[in-house]
Amino acid sequence: MMNRTRLFLATLLLMFSAASILPQRAAADEDDPPSRVARLSFTRGEVSFGPAGTDDWVSAVLNRPITTGDKLWTGDDARAELHLGSMAVRLGQQTGFSFLNLSDRMTQIRLTEGTLNLRVRRINEDESIEIDTPNLAFSVLRPGRY
Repeated sequence: MMNRTRLFLATLLLMFSAASILPQRAAADEDDPPSRVARLSFTRGEVSFGPAGTDDWVSAVLNRPITTGDKLWTGDDARAELHLGSMAVRLGQQTGFSFLNLSDRMTQIRLTEGTLNLRVRRINEDESIEIDTPNLAFSVLRPGRY
């Protein structure tokens, strides 16, 4: 009888400690950095960077990781290029750019104004690439230049 009581108490203690750890683990997962980021590989002229969640703008720095919510702005006679896997994104002058969503399977780009040149060398079957502009949204379905 004593062994069953000890076993019951030990099981009960294990369940309570597991229940108290799981919420902390879930919260820590939300703070993890993204698994996929773009890299700012080239800038010419005045290129500004706005980190996600802030209204502050700073000068963009080469090799800066760019992810969901981050914004870029190219000024007069400025250019910028980002690399993301097998994709290259080139921004022309006076262009507003941000990632609406960037995950392992989804790349969703917002172009608020300006020009964007996109080169996609390969797309996985489960991957989705979408460009959203003020006038339209389109999905890239196969490799090519857009």
